[in-house]
Amino acid sequence: MMEKFDFLLGTWKMEYRIPESEFSPAMTGSGSGTFRRALDDKYVYFNYSASFSRGDRAEAHGVFAWDDKSKIHRYWWFENSGHFDAATCRFLKDGLLFMNWHGSLMSQTFAKTGPDSLVLRMRHPDSGGKQKTVMEVAFIRSRER
Repeated sequence: MMEKFDFLLGTWKMEYRIPESEFSPAMTGSGSGTFRRALDDKYVYFNYSASFSRGDRAEAHGVFAWDDKSKIHRYWWFENSGHFDAATCRFLKDGLLFMNWHGSLMSQTFAKTGPDSLVLRMRHPDSGGKQKTVMEVAFIRSRER
């Protein structure tokens, strides 16, 4: 069940755009991250680090897994800030992963935009119920070895 994550696998350069919202002031950032299979292909790990225009630095580790009992993909997220959360995942189509975060009203997508590019969008409903983007990250596959 983990082959659906193949479009994410590899090492990526990441460019952040974070608009001002109730969660954060506006800022930009850059970093790198790697998605890789682990433990007999039962899991996909995501490790990243990034620096932001306000001087902040972030690092995180994520784990995707298939929950055979519930028949759904799950995700666990751990940040160097001490924050952690979990999400339920669903592939809307090949190359489009939707994630519903359990600890908030946030949703997130990873969308394949080309053979070596992705975009991550994190959204949150505003007071009128409209989904507003609170973070967008462009991923470009790194060719460095």
